[in-house]
Amino acid sequence: MDPINNTPAKEASTFLAKIDRLTGYLFTRIIPNHRNIAITICAVAIVLLFGTYISFFSAPKDFPIKEFIEIEKGASIQTAAEALKEKQVIKSVTAMKMMYKLGLGDGDNVIAGEYFFEAKLPLWTVVWRVSRGNLGVEYIRVTIPEGLTLAQMGKLLEKKLPNFNRGRYTLLTRGQEGFLFPDTYFFAPTATEDDVVEEMRQNFEDKIDPFRKDVGISGRSLEEIITMASIIEKEGITSESRRVISGILWKRIEAGMKLQVDAVFPYIFGKNTFDLTRKDLQFDSPYNTYRYEGLPPGPIASPSIDSIEAALYPEMSPYWFYLSDMRSQMHYARTYDEHLKYKNKYLP
Repeated sequence: MDPINNTPAKEASTFLAKIDRLTGYLFTRIIPNHRNIAITICAVAIVLLFGTYISFFSAPKDFPIKEFIEIEKGASIQTAAEALKEKQVIKSVTAMKMMYKLGLGDGDNVIAGEYFFEAKLPLWTVVWRVSRGNLGVEYIRVTIPEGLTLAQMGKLLEKKLPNFNRGRYTLLTRGQEGFLFPDTYFFAPTATEDDVVEEMRQNFEDKIDPFRKDVGISGRSLEEIITMASIIEKEGITSESRRVISGILWKRIEAGMKLQVDAVFPYIFGKNTFDLTRKDLQFDSPYNTYRYEGLPPGPIASPSIDSIEAALYPEMSPYWFYLSDMRSQMHYARTYDEHLKYKNKYLP
């Protein structure tokens, strides 16, 4: 049996001693009969139940009210109970395990997370909540749109999360452009930049896992696929156009042609396609695909699964050029002369 809180135990012991004297008086001073015996037994049972509740199932005296208590991922019932007892959420590891065996818990589930306890809670309420993931606090919903850079993500997260440090986030994410997955997340109000980066990076790993075998077969590295996907994310809108663009760009790389994509310039200095000048196109940056052949040194944004699939499964076509007009309609060309005609016709 686990050690219990001294104060409730002393109170229960004193109370039991009083009842013992009372029952002794009943048996020795009052003429016994069936009614008196039944009443006495009931009284003793009530006392025992009350003592058990005080000793094992009631909230500890130092219950952490309005605090966040973490249960780590992969925790067993035993591990979770030990952590909760250490934090004064429960009094007895054994009692918590017994609650699970009696069926109060949801099977053998212990849901990881940061639990917020708004008041002192009895053991069965704690068990019910941790077995069902009732964290007791409304998490903050953060939607990271596809195509954002790490810097843009940092600004968005800083606005949403009270404890978020954008400077530290920038240090933590150095070299991870394109590898934090854009998605809708639910973060605890106490979430730090470490928590955010870990969850977003793990989400990327989970999302990319089904494609790892095909990445190996493609003969290209994962970084090359994600870099191409980040360009496609900016260059194409529909799944179909992204696959065709992917085929064109990979074909250009294989032929030793420059990619000449405008999507890199917002990443380099914040200018969009229709704001670019001829001088901008000659800006000296390793990301400038008008000056340097091949892919940029790394991703320029966080691509969607659709763009990753397009980069991995390109659609081969007879085209070498493409452009998107003012209405985002795609126009593909086999020759540069044909491409120039489309530029003169559809672009200002």
